[in-house]
Amino acid sequence: MRVPLHATTAQNNRPAHVSIEKEKGKKQDSFRAWLHLADQVQATQPDWLSPLATTSGRLKQEFRYDIWDQPASGGNRNYQFGGNKGLEVITSSRTQILIGVPTYLLVSPNGPPGGFGDLPLMLKFRISSAERTEGNYLVTFLLAATAPTGSHRYGAGEAVVTPTLAFGKAGGGLTCSRPWVSICLQETRPSWVDKCCGTRRSNIRRRGNSGPNWKLTPRSTQRGNMLARRKCS
Repeated sequence: MRVPLHATTAQNNRPAHVSIEKEKGKKQDSFRAWLHLADQVQATQPDWLSPLATTSGRLKQEFRYDIWDQPASGGNRNYQFGGNKGLEVITSSRTQILIGVPTYLLVSPNGPPGGFGDLPLMLKFRISSAERTEGNYLVTFLLAATAPTGSHRYGAGEAVVTPTLAFGKAGGGLTCSRPWVSICLQETRPSWVDKCCGTRRSNIRRRGNSGPNWKLTPRSTQRGNMLARRKCS
């Protein structure tokens, strides 16, 4: 009996074809399972709207890109493209990561040249939460960081890590959500304020203790320092 050559070839290729189809099916199932996990995680927490400027304590899966326009001195305007936001991905039932987009900052029309800020990163860990019918609250630990990828004018010049504990509770038509503690961890070097503006600030380095140190820095102070740096740069 003679078997056509093309029939033999098709039979030999069939196991490989079946194996490829199985691998594709596994990848599709994994992707669907990940999307289903994200839906479940978001369903077991408050359904509040995201804050306009600050970071939400909710775990989310989205891409966010903010654009800010603020009046400045001398008839200028400060523009921020990105707003330290970016891709937010739920990685487990309690964790979410943020891979941000470096913010582009521009002072127009008579300001210094624009430039990119540092690369924002963040890890969220949900300690506890409940949806609207189960208590409508959340407690989340946030570990934010910036990698020193920005220009000299707009970047911090060093890596900064900021742990934060956030709490939120809603009831009676009122929602209260705010960070409890915000601590800035950075290496203590000569202050850029000292170099550029001639002012002094407290240095947390002690004799015999070099390298990174913990420092409690209010968010308003951090923002004021950044604005001062832009002004004197």
